[in-house]
Amino acid sequence: MKIFNHENSLQELHYRNLMLLGWATIPLALPFSINCFLQGRYITGELSVLLMCLAVSNSLSINLKHRLAVSYWIFFVVNLLTVLFTIIEVGDIGLLWSYPFIFSVFFVQPRYPARIMSGIALVSLISLSAYLLEPATVARFVFTLLMLTVFCDVIVSVLMRMEFKLREQAIRDPLTDAYNRRFMNICLENTIEETRRAFGPACLIQLDVDKFKKVNDRFGHIAGDRVLKKLVELLHKRQRKLDYIFRTGGEEFVLLLRNTSLQQAIALAENLRKNIEETELLEGHTITVSLGVAEYQSGETDDEWLHRADKNLYEAKDNGRNCVRPIK
Repeated sequence: MKIFNHENSLQELHYRNLMLLGWATIPLALPFSINCFLQGRYITGELSVLLMCLAVSNSLSINLKHRLAVSYWIFFVVNLLTVLFTIIEVGDIGLLWSYPFIFSVFFVQPRYPARIMSGIALVSLISLSAYLLEPATVARFVFTLLMLTVFCDVIVSVLMRMEFKLREQAIRDPLTDAYNRRFMNICLENTIEETRRAFGPACLIQLDVDKFKKVNDRFGHIAGDRVLKKLVELLHKRQRKLDYIFRTGGEEFVLLLRNTSLQQAIALAENLRKNIEETELLEGHTITVSLGVAEYQSGETDDEWLHRADKNLYEAKDNGRNCVRPIK
């Protein structure tokens, strides 16, 4: 399912980084591999060639099939072994390969797997360096490697928070915090795909605040904005985790009810209508809404589905407002 959320967007970022890393491995590792074979360091040379093959395989698979060809854990183990054997064969100069290795782990994996992998790498690298090298060299290496690890973890954390905020701003209405029309189109397409895969029926509720222009004219736009905010807060309280609330116009909203039959959606719409009428959204003034409900029908597009819900909304308005159509 292609629902646009934080987890999916982060996975897209990690996949993109992993694909770029795979292509970058060729110019970085190929000269290293050739040099290893020329110097008789065959184990390290073979490991670096295997590393290139794994990296390129993943890059091709992500580009063509949008999935990994080889688990990143396998890639991580081969990468770690390559760095360890380099240190064994060339000594303290081989320590330099530890830094780009740790850096890459944090930028191609989610934060918590990256922490586990970096912890494994730190224990392995520090233990080997302590066994092979002089204490002064080991102390400098441990300090700089720990600093790099902490720095990468902090940077990734900041980037994750920034990306989450930017993604949310892109798909939410700034006034009411309901989702916007752009995100609605994505959700409708995916919900239609779900119904085709027998996830269950799905319904739309078109909701329009009755005579909202008179509210703005009489009480002012600030009061009107407060009404809309309180209305969405009320809708969120009645919302299931499966459902989505979108603001599609000034006082117009759409509720997407997944795995919900028409009769269940009509009952929910009627319940919402009563709650809104009974809730004081504007002091000294009763706010009512009209609602149109439509269940998805096999073969129709998202626009056709929306049009039927909109048609039922206008039928509710033509019948005196403050009602639901169709009637249960």
